Amino acid sequence: MAKPSLDDLLDSSETRASAASQPERTTVTKTPPANQAFSWPWVWVSLGSFVLAQFLLHGLILKAASAHGMFLLEALIDIFTYVLGGFMVGVVSPRVRVLEPAAGAVIALVLTLHVGMWMPFSFFSTGLVKTVVMSLVVAFCAYEGAVLGEKVTRQLPPDA
Repeated sequence: MAKPSLDDLLDSSETRASAASQPERTTVTKTPPANQAFSWPWVWVSLGSFVLAQFLLHGLILKAASAHGMFLLEALIDIFTYVLGGFMVGVVSPRVRVLEPAAGAVIALVLTLHVGMWMPFSFFSTGLVKTVVMSLVVAFCAYEGAVLGEKVTRQLPPDA
């Protein structure tokens, strides 16, 4: 068995050193399967993420708000809650899950709107048009948040 020369050893160590100093690049070229099964457990995880995001955002931001901007700030927080909740699910899910946060958002909204049934004020009442329009808005926000979360974890390509 022939011994490697010093030049061979140096060449191989330089190659290893240059390969170790270069960060490994990963590109996502495969799109997720279109026939992936819908997962109800991830819908419930999404629902929990919206509740968690609501508590976090209301607890941190509303303490500093004035009475004049309270309703506007609450509306913005409520909308951003669905984006943040969808993002959290997109980041923690091991597979691509973008429809489940949208379904969880609609369930969370319907539950929230139906709390108004027990209020004595007509302002808090729930109607079909109000429910449908707001369901579309929160489903869109949760879906986009989940897509953003999946892109951050590189489970979806950046241009998806």
